[in-house]
Amino acid sequence: MLNQQYALSKKELLIDIAQAGDFGKYRNRNAARVSMGIARMIEEDAGYFDAHVFTLPYREMAAEFYRKFLEILPSMIENPEPYKGFWAEARLRYENNCKDIGSQQKLGEKVVARPQLRKKTLWC
Repeated sequence: MLNQQYALSKKELLIDIAQAGDFGKYRNRNAARVSMGIARMIEEDAGYFDAHVFTLPYREMAAEFYRKFLEILPSMIENPEPYKGFWAEARLRYENNCKDIGSQQKLGEKVVARPQLRKKTLWC
């Protein structure tokens, strides 16, 4: 982020957003929402970016994403609700994928329980 004071004041939330995106673990529900919103926004069919952005060479496309997210990230952090169309859709798709995985489980297959994690997880 370009505003160091703001970033430092939101340090824990920014770390949580990064963990949600990188590892599927989060402490704050809004961290997961921001992470899922960003992930959805960079999909071509989401309609957030103009179609021409996806025709750019990778470095230029990534630079466009980066510029836009530097601009909107503070507002997403403060209030992810205006971006609900993106994060809610990503969450629904994720939950449906989890259901699909669960429905493919074979009878008699041993299920190993995961140990309790301190953090909430986005995993199925």
